[in-house]
Amino acid sequence: MTKRFFIIICCFAFVAFVFADVGGFVDAGRRGILLFGQNVLPVLFPFFFVSGLLVEIGFFSGFKRFGAVAPVFALSLISGYPTGARLLGDLYRRGEITREQAIRTATFTSTCSPIFIIATLGACFYGSAAIGVLVFAAHSLGALVNGLVYYKVKFKVTEHFSQIPLLEKGVSRSKRDGVCDISAAISNSLYSAIQNIFAVGGLIVVFFIATDLVTSLLPGANIGGVFISGILEMTNGVYLASLAAPGALLLPCAIVSFGGLCVAMQSFVFFRAFRMPLWFYMLYKITHTIFACVICFVLCTIF
Repeated sequence: MTKRFFIIICCFAFVAFVFADVGGFVDAGRRGILLFGQNVLPVLFPFFFVSGLLVEIGFFSGFKRFGAVAPVFALSLISGYPTGARLLGDLYRRGEITREQAIRTATFTSTCSPIFIIATLGACFYGSAAIGVLVFAAHSLGALVNGLVYYKVKFKVTEHFSQIPLLEKGVSRSKRDGVCDISAAISNSLYSAIQNIFAVGGLIVVFFIATDLVTSLLPGANIGGVFISGILEMTNGVYLASLAAPGALLLPCAIVSFGGLCVAMQSFVFFRAFRMPLWFYMLYKITHTIFACVICFVLCTIF
């Protein structure tokens, strides 16, 4: 009941902000669509298709013993949010991994795209691709350390997560006479990629508008605006961080590692397959942010 009431309040607040500044709403929506079309769609869609095709042909079956950590981490690291979440949801549905493996592996695989960090954050916002490389290194190493911590620590995952009912049991991938149907695999991967990319795009546009409307009420680029933007949507957060504190690299590193509520919503589109607990998602995103910032500080000291 409390969650529903909170969502209702947010919806009415969003409508109120829209009518308070209709011109700003239209402009923010246009910029959100351009952001998605120019920076997200060209990068993410091919990876959605390729990763989906790998799932369809059973590529991850060879990594079943380890919960598919290595290949999912590699693909997530290359393509960025929310590819890791999408892969885990697909693998669980098809019976390739267990629910506990999916939840534990998620602590490794919630990473931002190197193209965004190096090109957009580094080259565009901070005027140096080298800065982007440093932030990406800290962010990636932070994700690796974060995942190892949750895998090594004898955390009673099953005890905590078994109390939450499953949506359904995973089902194994379909085969025809023991051989994967390649044409069906391509078709399924393409359809799934189109469906998922527009779900992600819709969330990006909505959160971009919400962030723009909220930050427009704040006086100029300040730490308060950076904090609010980083909590809601990381692109605006990183941009404001580059204006408010261009020399403080811990800020953008923290923002891209936490991801914001927009990335959380994108991830939970796919996490619903195995009912990822929200509290655990927030926990491992916070620890990832801490590890990444510590590594970023060390790298800034060295270089």
